[in-house]
Amino acid sequence: MFDFFRKRRIKKYTDEAWAYLRQKYIAPEKPSETASANPSVMTPAQSTGVRYSISGTRLSDIEKEKRYSERDTGESLCEKDTPSDDIRYSLKETEPDDRYNASKVTHLLRNYSTAGNFNEVLKDLEENVNQTFVDRLLYHINKKSVRDSKVYKAAQVDKRLFSKMVCNREYKPSKDTAIALALALELPLDEANDMLSRAGYTFSHSNKRDIIIEFFFREKIYNLIDANDVLYSLNQKLIGRF
Repeated sequence: MFDFFRKRRIKKYTDEAWAYLRQKYIAPEKPSETASANPSVMTPAQSTGVRYSISGTRLSDIEKEKRYSERDTGESLCEKDTPSDDIRYSLKETEPDDRYNASKVTHLLRNYSTAGNFNEVLKDLEENVNQTFVDRLLYHINKKSVRDSKVYKAAQVDKRLFSKMVCNREYKPSKDTAIALALALELPLDEANDMLSRAGYTFSHSNKRDIIIEFFFREKIYNLIDANDVLYSLNQKLIGRF
């Protein structure tokens, strides 16, 4: 009986997500001959898999030496002598004068691949980023008064990876990890966009998977298993390490 109702629920979500996708999808523009001839201007097609791409590739690839690898499952300093599922971390009080401008950062991200002066865009981004992704993650955990173990388990994020994140406020997660954590926190779309943009990501309406995931936040579909069932039904890559 439970399985029957669950299948009906997933079908309903899938139909609604498909309708939302058809409404919002914008086919990516084909690269112009002028842009292709000028190597200093990257088109969306050329930027696939490249840092700062329009599809939301992380911003911090230019500083690889500063990042931790998510595949590294070695013990984190914050995990030592921690018997419970919760991670010990130090959280600074949220600054009341946080001048982060999510809409401006999103605009910069979407236009980076066609920008002429990359250094100028980077400077603008730095000026508009105050709190980091990790700062905002911990802010929401404390604001909602939830256990961190509940969040990383709901997001299906490994405890050691979560520990690395909270021990390094400059940590840049993968896009899927950021999405999974935002879903686990049950954030509304505007707050999810805000948190993801602090890690260098945005939802693109030229990316079908992004539109479907945006639909999850709009409709408050926060269960990762349900979300992945819908993605599977629509032939899209699942969220997480599957």
